[in-house]
Amino acid sequence: MKNAWRAQAVGVILSAIVVAGCSSTQPDRIETRTASLSFETKASVLLWACYESPQAYCFPVLEGSPPVQSVADRPVPWRLSLKITIIRAGTTNEVLAESLTGVVGSSVEPGDSVDDFISMTDYDPNMPPAPDRNEFGIDWTDGHLVSSGSPIYLSFIFVDPGIPNLLDTVSPDPTVPATFDFNLNTGDTVIVRARKQAEEAAPAFSPPYETVKLTATLAISGVPVAGNGPQTSSADNRSGFTFSFTVQ
Repeated sequence: MKNAWRAQAVGVILSAIVVAGCSSTQPDRIETRTASLSFETKASVLLWACYESPQAYCFPVLEGSPPVQSVADRPVPWRLSLKITIIRAGTTNEVLAESLTGVVGSSVEPGDSVDDFISMTDYDPNMPPAPDRNEFGIDWTDGHLVSSGSPIYLSFIFVDPGIPNLLDTVSPDPTVPATFDFNLNTGDTVIVRARKQAEEAAPAFSPPYETVKLTATLAISGVPVAGNGPQTSSADNRSGFTFSFTVQ
């Protein structure tokens, strides 16, 4: 898999090298900016009404006639492999990015001690209150409307995908995804390669997720930017993407 990345990324890398190393003019002043990279996985998932009292229990959310279980496009926890490199201004060789806290920007280096798929995107945070209901002659209260990507539902079916992180970095704020923050100078080109873990490698008894897609967001000085190349994977099993961005 690591060798395959090289072949798949040739076009993007060559384009990045041309931009970074073959410009006829060089910037008069080098400015350093903070870049921030984050990831999200979304899938088509089932919706549930999950209750805490008198015990943990989840009911399917139904709609239509005849009723069928509701489906929505929501975040799901999914693991990914990742490599972030930089072509510094005036050079043509890639070097591994390093975060502001000293984290190396790759999980796929030969011989390293890091699991290739150590990174994991966040759970579905949506959990509005669900109305109380009576089922089986029991009053169910303290409910939430959630999806199959919610930690509430996954706990109910005893599935624990793990702790969301990016290259083993956990977000200090549970309401926002983990980010990889690093510095880029004027003229630098960053190259991002990411790939979803195989569906068959998901935790045992995980709920079925359909059309699983991984998306990267790159921000420069807090402003999201569009890279050269796709920043969202296809829904194919084990699919990924490679994109680059040059700081002007």
